[in-house]
Amino acid sequence: MAVVFHDSGLRNSDTHRLRFMAEHSGADGAAPSPSVLSHRYAQIYTVFRAVLHNGCFRDQVRLHFDSGPTHKKRLATTILEWLFSKAVRVTKIHTCCDACGGDRAADRLNFVRALLAESRR
Repeated sequence: MAVVFHDSGLRNSDTHRLRFMAEHSGADGAAPSPSVLSHRYAQIYTVFRAVLHNGCFRDQVRLHFDSGPTHKKRLATTILEWLFSKAVRVTKIHTCCDACGGDRAADRLNFVRALLAESRR
């Protein structure tokens, strides 16, 4: 579970702090190259958009870290895993984020209680 506190708006103190750290994080205190700095700014903006997105936060994180299409396993690998691996029961998560699970809770406090209760199981 993660809790994200943020200021709304592009000109907030969190964004300024991250931009300041990006500008002063070069080698030996020097400013980083313009290409590195623009890449860091783009990453800051991507995370900022994900936090303020009205939809599912988990989907935003998944999209951010998605590395593209995954390769299918070969048949031999699948058979060996089936023969020698132990079955692991995966519990389904019923609450995802405020956007997905917030409508089921009457207020935010009940939603947080439900998340904490689920994480203790």
